[in-house]
Amino acid sequence: MNKLAHNAIKQLRESKGLTQAQLAEQLGVSYQAVSTWENGIKVPRMGIIEKLSKFFDVPKSCILGWESKETAFNSRDERDIQKSLDHILSTLEEEQSALLFDGEPLDNETKELLIASLERSIRMAKAMAKEKYTPEKYKKYGKGHQ
Repeated sequence: MNKLAHNAIKQLRESKGLTQAQLAEQLGVSYQAVSTWENGIKVPRMGIIEKLSKFFDVPKSCILGWESKETAFNSRDERDIQKSLDHILSTLEEEQSALLFDGEPLDNETKELLIASLERSIRMAKAMAKEKYTPEKYKKYGKGHQ
């Protein structure tokens, strides 16, 4: 988890005007856990990242610091990303040996990390494609264009 992720959790918490203890209560964890995430000492487990995502109503990619709430994709993009991720995962599951590590099935945590990594890659590809193929006149940050 990179420094951006630690900042993302803190910024989202502060944007709701919550203390670490209040956020911890909402998630069912200790305030020390929230503190360790925000200080980069520990990484929240995928189940907690999902809870954070639902609580703050942002994609998991925002919790992980991969994108900000302001640059998050629209609902159509989110559907496209989920559809691509579902397709890749179903293809991997059809191939018996694709989800094995050293001949053993992946444990749930490793599988969740793989899914998060695949999702990040799809998001990066989608962002790059949007940047590459969006005409200048439609870009939010274009030269003098609104």
